[in-house]
Amino acid sequence: MAKTATRLRGKSRTHAFWLMVAMFGLACGPVGDAIAREDAASPARFTLRQIGNKWTLVDPRGRPFYSLGIAAVDMKGNPDRKGANLYAAPIKDKYDTPPDWAAVQQRRFANWGINTIGAFSDTSEFARRGMPYTVLIRTTDPTSDLWSPEWEQKARSEINRVAALHRNNPALVGYFIDNELPGGADLPAPRRPGNPDALLMGRYFQNQSGRAVLVAFLKGRYARPAELRRDFPSAQITGHSWNDLDFGRVRLGEQVTEAGKDTLDAWAAKMAERYFSVTAGELKRADPEHLCFGHKFTAVTPREVVGIAGG
Repeated sequence: MAKTATRLRGKSRTHAFWLMVAMFGLACGPVGDAIAREDAASPARFTLRQIGNKWTLVDPRGRPFYSLGIAAVDMKGNPDRKGANLYAAPIKDKYDTPPDWAAVQQRRFANWGINTIGAFSDTSEFARRGMPYTVLIRTTDPTSDLWSPEWEQKARSEINRVAALHRNNPALVGYFIDNELPGGADLPAPRRPGNPDALLMGRYFQNQSGRAVLVAFLKGRYARPAELRRDFPSAQITGHSWNDLDFGRVRLGEQVTEAGKDTLDAWAAKMAERYFSVTAGELKRADPEHLCFGHKFTAVTPREVVGIAGG
């Protein structure tokens, strides 16, 4: 494979460590001898506390908490590769009510050492029983224009709605925001059918608010559209001026120069700054007392994006 066809490089690889940090079922800090002082004020919620030289997740009573969780806990189940759902029907037959089902599952989890209900779950019954849980807030999708007023309002509305449901529950560990977005926070799109690299830039040529931001970004990196074409030789970029430029719906990354890779990473960082400034900012206003775990990334995420998320 030609050098220009290589999309992954050291600069853009996310270490396994960062993926572990963002995993559902967050695990924080060894307990060991790092026991919270008896005179330490109880936080009355899950939070972080510095014990010695380490930041540790602590429970509402101020004790170090090692969170071991399972995601997607609900009575509905999921279809297998053949489309058959082998869980939902027998579970419905076995348990009379959701509380009956949840009570049994909680006892099973306790025997297994599972102490947290992860995101994508039906948390209502477990939360009522005081079992720690996390919540996923969905604010966007791969077609969203992150610079549009409509998206910002949608994100604000959904964050406020979810926070209102959970912010007063002491069993809430924290929130995740969205999941594996190929064109939102997780910006170089993973190599999956239907998720071409055009999600990074191409779709923004069709979105009024985002197009203005993207064109200004490209003009800051290239004197003329012809120079942009040289960095993406396999992309069918149409138009001869900045006003009529269009990437279409093609895969940008089949052949990209090193300068083109830098452009993609810089645009990814710019999108991440916009995405996290809105989502994390709104969540901080909606629920300033609970933890924001941010976004669960996929493997193909620039370090710049991870760094912005951390900020």
